[in-house]
Amino acid sequence: MKEKFLPIGSVVQLKEANKKIMITSYLVFGTGENSNPKIFDYGACHFPEGIIESDHTIAFNHDEIDKVYFVGCQDDDQKQLNTILVQTEAEVKRQFYDSVKESNTNE
Repeated sequence: MKEKFLPIGSVVQLKEANKKIMITSYLVFGTGENSNPKIFDYGACHFPEGIIESDHTIAFNHDEIDKVYFVGCQDDDQKQLNTILVQTEAEVKRQFYDSVKESNTNE
């Protein structure tokens, strides 16, 4: 996969999954193992069904993608956003995890 962040609308299958999903968002806040707060590269919905419940998002990271079936629209706006995401991803994740640590310390 050439780009770190595939365009919205891309259809992929995750490793060890049997259902395709469609990317709907980036840098999604969710819960990881042991219900710990985590930030994921992508949010997605089942394909072809789409978003059935507004509070249900499939959160996953780029390295979990096994196969890309379709790449969404890649225009100048998407390319510019991809550049911004790549440049700011580490800082966004750092700030998120710092705030999680701080809130756990204050409990």
